[in-house]
Amino acid sequence: MKKQFYLFVLFWILISTLSPAQQSRLSSLGGLSIGIEDKDNLLTPFDFGNNPAWLFMDEKETYLNISPAISNSWGSYHRKYDSEGDMYYGTSFKGIKPLGQLGTFLGYTSYDYEIRRNYNRTLKYDSYSGEAFFFVDTTAGNFHYNGPKVNLMYSWELLDNLYAGGSVTYQLLDGLKKVYTYAKTIYRNVGGNFGLAYELDKDIVIGAHYTFFDTQESIEAADVNLLEVETFNYRGETYFVPDRGSSVTQKIRKKSSTFSGQLFYQVMDELQAAIQTNYSLANSKVLIPEGSFKEVEEGYASFESFDVQFKSQYKIDENFTAGCYAAYASRDSWSRHSHKNLLLWDWNINNVSVGVGSSYKVTQELMVGIDYMLGWKKIDSTKYIDNRAAYLNSNDHTFRLGAEYKMLGNVFLRGGYSLNMDEYDIYYGGENVKNHSFTLGIGLPINESILLDSHINYSKISPGNNSAIARSFLGAFVTVRLNSF
Repeated sequence: MKKQFYLFVLFWILISTLSPAQQSRLSSLGGLSIGIEDKDNLLTPFDFGNNPAWLFMDEKETYLNISPAISNSWGSYHRKYDSEGDMYYGTSFKGIKPLGQLGTFLGYTSYDYEIRRNYNRTLKYDSYSGEAFFFVDTTAGNFHYNGPKVNLMYSWELLDNLYAGGSVTYQLLDGLKKVYTYAKTIYRNVGGNFGLAYELDKDIVIGAHYTFFDTQESIEAADVNLLEVETFNYRGETYFVPDRGSSVTQKIRKKSSTFSGQLFYQVMDELQAAIQTNYSLANSKVLIPEGSFKEVEEGYASFESFDVQFKSQYKIDENFTAGCYAAYASRDSWSRHSHKNLLLWDWNINNVSVGVGSSYKVTQELMVGIDYMLGWKKIDSTKYIDNRAAYLNSNDHTFRLGAEYKMLGNVFLRGGYSLNMDEYDIYYGGENVKNHSFTLGIGLPINESILLDSHINYSKISPGNNSAIARSFLGAFVTVRLNSF
């Protein structure tokens, strides 16, 4: 029996090797987040607001997480310039090292490998980020991306009750299309995050931080047989300018700045609440070569967004926790043709959501939880160059269920289910869209200093107005936690 148990654990590790690493426990519980207690789901400025200054107070233990992952998606429910499916492999390492009064250090690094199968015509890494510009060729083919990502974060107590922190991020991806036009991509992303947090007293914490990103994507299409290649610069979805040559290049440059604030309030021993807000400005430029050393701006897109979130949790007793959530978000964006100074697209999206949740220990071994969220989306989209306009309202519902069972030896079995129902899918265009997701996980202590958390996830999304199309996702990951390194 013992041998069979270890074989089962080994099998679980093997199928979990390699999916994007997430919060293991909550992901295994169907994504529960509103009314459940978890060390990675606190209402602090670090967990709830991503403020690096509170890392010093939030993380008090040394550990190293090693998280290999794998995922695959497939299906016919996708947009024109999407792939037929994606295969992802990756491994990440995350380490926390408290240094006493000297502060706390966090290091994160990962290496990712992605295969986009039959990536349809587009040569950009992200064709649907809101701009009215597409860079395409004439073929669909596999596109491979791979590269590292590094994030370093440090936090310390600057003055009594005043904490400071910052982080830097660097990501580099190499991309290659495996068929004509054999396009090569170099995708580089650099970012930083700097924040302060002040503890007014033991019950109130306020914080603020600033985040920026600078992204550049350089694309070169050149046939390996030294023949001419043909590409198309779309302005909107209808009109394009063709380009031919032995080598065709384009560069996309994006910059963003986000100003954020947080407030945490321990109302009483059983009740806590938090508010966090973000205001972002971003722009995107499409640059094409003119001559040997000059680049001109072909297109420009602007983005402005604002969101505010409120979350509260009340511990009714030792076995029962309840919570509530509310959020508002808005995003305004537009794209113009730079040379003619013509407005091409104008998008406005507003989103309101509210939710409640709870978790309850039925016995000392069994915990169950449930979340429900209701959302309203309002979309106002005018594509002037394409002579198209859309004014949509969508009522959305989300249900999440999760259960955790503690076995002998502190082994935890976890399972979850979630259902998202969107009246209108603003990303893929479907109506009455349903997304079913199933999760199964295990938490296993190997010894006093090594813990293993793993889960697998399967989801399927399909629109109600066309049951013949759907898209599925299957992912698995394992996190090995070393409590000393």
